[in-house]
Amino acid sequence: FPSHDNGGGFELQNPTAIDAEKLYLGALCTIQCGIKTVRNMGIRNPNIRGRAYVGAFVGGSGAERFENIYVTQGQVIGESDVGGILGNTGFNESLVRVLNVGTRVFSEQGPAGGIVGTFTGRFIVSAYARTDLSYIGVPSNSSLLSIGGIVGSLSGSGSRCSSADLEMTKLSSASDCSVFIRDSGFVGSIRVAGTGGGIVGKNWVGIVTGK
Repeated sequence: FPSHDNGGGFELQNPTAIDAEKLYLGALCTIQCGIKTVRNMGIRNPNIRGRAYVGAFVGGSGAERFENIYVTQGQVIGESDVGGILGNTGFNESLVRVLNVGTRVFSEQGPAGGIVGTFTGRFIVSAYARTDLSYIGVPSNSSLLSIGGIVGSLSGSGSRCSSADLEMTKLSSASDCSVFIRDSGFVGSIRVAGTGGGIVGKNWVGIVTGK
C-alpha cells in the first residue's frame, strides 16, 4: 500500500489473518508499513486474530488519519489492544467518519473497542459502532480489561491541532485538541470483567462531547 492510500470506495472482502503469537496484526499491514492516511474504503467479513495490537484494518498504526472507512460483519480477536478498526494508534492520529457495523470484537486481557482498542492520538469525530464486544477466557488482571463501544482505553498524547483540525472539531484553541471524541455513538452489547462504557471503557484524560 502507498503511504497515502485512497481506496476509491472499494471494499476488501473476507480477509483472514490468524497468528496467535503475532503483534500488530491487521488486514492491510502492520505498523511498519508506512501508511500515512487511509480513506474511502471498507472491509467486509474480516477474520483477524493475533496476540496484541489487533484491528480489522491495522493492528498498530503510526498513520496520521483514517477517514471515511468502515468495517462490517466478521470478528477481531486478541489478548490486548483490540479494535474493530484499529488496535492501537500513534500519537498524531485522527479518525474521521469511521463505522463498525456488526464486526464483533473480543479481548482476553487488555483494552478493546468497537473502533479502537487504545487511542492515544489527537481526536475522533463521527465514529459509530453497532456491534457486540466481550472479554473471553479468564483475565489475569481485570483492572486492565477495559471495553468501550468506541474506544477501550483513552489516553493523551499532548499533540496540538492544526488550523484545519480546529475547524473540524469546533475547538477554540490548539491546546484543547489532545484526545477529543466528538459526535460519536454506540449501539450493541458489552460484556466486561473490568471497566466498560458505551463510548469509552476507561478514560484517562480525554474529552467526550456531542454537537
